[in-house]
Amino acid sequence: MSLVTALLCLPIIPTAAIAAEADDAHGLTDDLVAQAKAQHAEQQEDIDQLVAGGTDPARARALVAAKRASSSVTTAKDARNLRKAAEDLPDSYFLTNLGEATEVKDQSPWGACWAFGGISSLESSVLKNLNAGNPASQNASTPALADLPSAYKKPTCPDYSEHHLVLFATATQTAETAGAQSGEGIKPRNSSASSLLGAGGNDYPTEALFTSRQGIVTESDEPYTYRNTSGEFEYASTYNAQFGSSVKSKDWSLTQEHRLDNSGVTVQDVSYLPAPALLDDDDEYAGYDPDATLAIKRAISENGAVATGIDSTAQPSDLGNDNPYLSKTTWSQYNYETDFGASSRAGINHEVCIVGWDDSYSAENFNSALATDAQTYGYPNNGNGAWLVKNSWGASDYFEHLGYSASYGDWGIPYVNGSGQTMYSGFFWVSYYDHSLYEGATSFVAADEDMNYGNIHQYDFLANATSYGGDAFNMKGGEIRTANVFTAGTDTSNTAFSQPDGEILKAVSAHTDYDNSHVDVDIYLLGEEEDIASALNVKTREPVAHASADEAYSGFHVIPLEHHVALAAGQRYAVVETITFEQNDSGSIITMYTLPLEFGYTASSGFSDGETAIAKANDGETYACLDGVTWQTPAELTDLYCDDGSNYGNAMIKVYSDSFEDNPSDLVNLEDVKMTTSADAVDGSGEHTVIYDGVSQAPLNVTLTYGHMQLKEGDDYTLTYAGDTVNAGSFTVTAKAVAGSGYTGEISRTITILP
Repeated sequence: MSLVTALLCLPIIPTAAIAAEADDAHGLTDDLVAQAKAQHAEQQEDIDQLVAGGTDPARARALVAAKRASSSVTTAKDARNLRKAAEDLPDSYFLTNLGEATEVKDQSPWGACWAFGGISSLESSVLKNLNAGNPASQNASTPALADLPSAYKKPTCPDYSEHHLVLFATATQTAETAGAQSGEGIKPRNSSASSLLGAGGNDYPTEALFTSRQGIVTESDEPYTYRNTSGEFEYASTYNAQFGSSVKSKDWSLTQEHRLDNSGVTVQDVSYLPAPALLDDDDEYAGYDPDATLAIKRAISENGAVATGIDSTAQPSDLGNDNPYLSKTTWSQYNYETDFGASSRAGINHEVCIVGWDDSYSAENFNSALATDAQTYGYPNNGNGAWLVKNSWGASDYFEHLGYSASYGDWGIPYVNGSGQTMYSGFFWVSYYDHSLYEGATSFVAADEDMNYGNIHQYDFLANATSYGGDAFNMKGGEIRTANVFTAGTDTSNTAFSQPDGEILKAVSAHTDYDNSHVDVDIYLLGEEEDIASALNVKTREPVAHASADEAYSGFHVIPLEHHVALAAGQRYAVVETITFEQNDSGSIITMYTLPLEFGYTASSGFSDGETAIAKANDGETYACLDGVTWQTPAELTDLYCDDGSNYGNAMIKVYSDSFEDNPSDLVNLEDVKMTTSADAVDGSGEHTVIYDGVSQAPLNVTLTYGHMQLKEGDDYTLTYAGDTVNAGSFTVTAKAVAGSGYTGEISRTITILP
């Protein structure tokens, strides 16, 4: 069976023209090299400064990435649209009241808060998808804090493994999990389970694992506990919030058994939302951004809970006394620090999950500094307003269902259960104006039914796990195009799919490193041995599919194609992306182009404390064109732009498809295809007419196109004729889809023969 083959009629380009373009490109390349190295040096300087002040290297990279993302220009129109979209948001909103937030869990005895934050966000998004079309009512002005969705109450409730996420987000790929990309990923200084569980982290490795379809494993398969001497997971133990340290020496390792599982859940978007707390270039507090609060509210209401980092002096065992930021009387936090630079001990040290808000939550519930700061910084609403935040230090009912005393969970906003017992929920309030909310928030969005595609092609398993790179260039009239080359019907992702008859391409992914980015995507067919430069430097080569998107926030985004593309097994194709954003350059707005490649570094490069990030790119996978002429590999780009122990990997471009057999409804009906014939508008006599000339008018020159794709007779359709094709009168030509071609149905034209 054959579906679509490349049309390889290439025009001849004069040699002199190519030479002239190459000469112009040489000066441009020198300028781009200077831009890239300056960006690398600036990022490294910022990271070094944070690390010198005691910030974990991974967290430092995340903070620098957040600062980088927000450097794009937000137009007045963007701001107006955000505010308009937020106008219908209620004054209070709690996912807990909607059944769209899972129960509080316990991260003890490890520093794995970042995994619990990311998992909580994803679980909430899954619950919101399940509620779609039949949402629960949201009338209560106070949050529900108990009897939340839990797998122990309802086995179908989403409950994903933080244990798996921690151990495999910082593990290199194997031949079984990634084929030719074996070896790619983060290689920590110490890869023992206990070291990884206690090392801390951020949302970028979570993004990489979730989007590769390797990180969403059920809690029942890989629970957050250790193995006993028989190698079985231990549930009956003294492991709890108060005495967890006694089990740190146990066996917390995991096998590769579930590494390729994804529980049927995939991720369609990961957005890094803006920060309500603004810092200046010296990392000192500079004020409050109300639009960031609106953005977070909108994300919660549309997609579910969001993960965020805070500076917390609280501890799981703190119940009695207040601490500098958190009142244990009201369970309300306001961090008032102003210096988050290298010389300060303040800084984000804990990840939590925002599950709702209350605009009227009184400023009086927080420490006295809030009232003063509300005047100093001009906080709106007299400093009132707070987020409802889900922690990961356990809760009374959580420990009860594990068989422990409810007193093990004595943390969080209290409530009285049906037995009259005071219980602690594990939730607390954080002021909208908390100064440590300077990293923003992360929204992990589960794919809905329409975007949960069956197949994935990918090379970027490291992806943005390092949160480093994000190179952007002022092209001064030029552009940057980045491409991945795939072959239909082959498994580049090791997710165990097989489509020997071909597949239907439906969507691609893009990774934006800057807010307010525009993405253009084109898919081109390639001949069996065709060089990418020969194909894509030809301006007359038409793409077979296109997509575009405006992405408000940096992150990972799945973008549906405007037209699906049916491809035969063995058909090579290139997915080409151009990503731009606007930036203020000394008062002038300029268009910047990004280079969305993975970014690797060695343990000795200074990017992290003994950690190695391995970005692997094999021949024939990724290309980038920065001068309008030359398509370079990641290795060639590394030689030009990196001299600091770093290297470029593959383009962060994935492709999503379904097989014909699994989704017959996805077949394109020929009624939706454009049909033209050589009988159209002949001699000005009108459509579908010919002049009698005494010979048969069959076969006609018939062309069928779907979007930018031209179908091929014999492979995609067959033609039949009915009626007299010689004499004056009329006859019919019918195109009928070939079985297994990706098309279905038929389309006809009636042709008139004029005397």
